[in-house]
Amino acid sequence: MKNVTRKISAAAAALLTVGLVAGCGGKVPKDDVQTQISSALSKQGVKVDKVECPEDLKGEVDAQMTCTATADGKKQDYKVTVTKVEDSKAYFSVLPVESK
Repeated sequence: MKNVTRKISAAAAALLTVGLVAGCGGKVPKDDVQTQISSALSKQGVKVDKVECPEDLKGEVDAQMTCTATADGKKQDYKVTVTKVEDSKAYFSVLPVESK
């Protein structure tokens, strides 16, 4: 089962994605972040069961949060960081968190 964790970790090593910043609060809805992460991992060959994020992602550079992806029953945490905000789009990177 370690191969699954390695595979989803490696798949997201250079993962960049984009979400629309919604409303006056300037946030990307967590459902959109979860969908973007799942889609990006799937494009890299990972069969994702689900992705869970704790809250909406702030639409400002360097805003961060940790989301958890589950594939084949194994969980992997990912650090999501906003890298750029342009027009009404927030660009963010998704990197695996090393397990301790």
